[in-house]
Amino acid sequence: MSKPIIHIGFPKTATTWLQKEFFPNVANINFVQREDIIEKILRPNTFEIDFASTKNYFKNKKRTVICDEILVGGLDACFGNGAFIKETGMRLKQIFDEAEIIIFIRNQPSIIASTYFQYIRAGGNYSAKKYLRQGQKHYPFLVNQLLFSYDIFKFDQTLSFYKQLYGNENVHVYLYEDFKEDREAFLIRLKQKFELEIDIHNLKLETIRNARYKKIFVKLARFTNSFCIEKNLFKYYIFNIPKMFVLSHKIFTKLNNYRIFGKYNTDAEIIGTSSIKKIQEVYKQSNKNLIEKHGLECIKKYNYPL
Repeated sequence: MSKPIIHIGFPKTATTWLQKEFFPNVANINFVQREDIIEKILRPNTFEIDFASTKNYFKNKKRTVICDEILVGGLDACFGNGAFIKETGMRLKQIFDEAEIIIFIRNQPSIIASTYFQYIRAGGNYSAKKYLRQGQKHYPFLVNQLLFSYDIFKFDQTLSFYKQLYGNENVHVYLYEDFKEDREAFLIRLKQKFELEIDIHNLKLETIRNARYKKIFVKLARFTNSFCIEKNLFKYYIFNIPKMFVLSHKIFTKLNNYRIFGKYNTDAEIIGTSSIKKIQEVYKQSNKNLIEKHGLECIKKYNYPL
């Protein structure tokens, strides 16, 4: 049997699309659902987890495949100090002693802009600047552990860790930008690389999940999110109007498809040019490491901060 495939993310790199549209349609694999990932791998007490039992649970005649960005943390609880990523990686190694690791990365200004938009989409209403510094300003004792953390997108650190666990030859890094540029060609290469039985032409390649709001709806969403308390802990609200969140975002999502409401926000329009400049400085060394230590010269093509 071929080694299991574990796709750990990162968030905002088409992981949701792969979870919903691609892997469930692969015939020769056992695709693990998020419920099992949480209950069997992530939730058990560190001192009580039974690795032998968990390893046996995932045994299957077909090749086991896991694809979930939750393995590197969440967007509003990024665990940027590495503790969550390391603990999860060590658990995976105990359960799947041999595996092929897939990691998708993305240009940091773009991935952070999408991260902030997702925060708005989940009910948040802080400005981009406040969101990006909220851990440092409001919870100084939780810096890099809760809320947003720049460190989670220092991709070289996660790559180095997983290569130590599984070996260089078993860690495969892909650029989200390559996927976005030519989705069909990218998936054909992925299919051939891992010997996956799937008809690419039957997939909904045009489907876009979590598409960004246009300018007007980002502003409206922040406003209406001020009248609901659900979905996001780190926000403010004036008072709660029942069903406001669900109804408003349903309307925004529907109207977002019409050209009359203008263009989608660029990265700079979402998080601001000053934030873009800071992001470029933060990730220079990390991205140099991607080139020098991991041979990812390809990131230059998509203007990763260097």
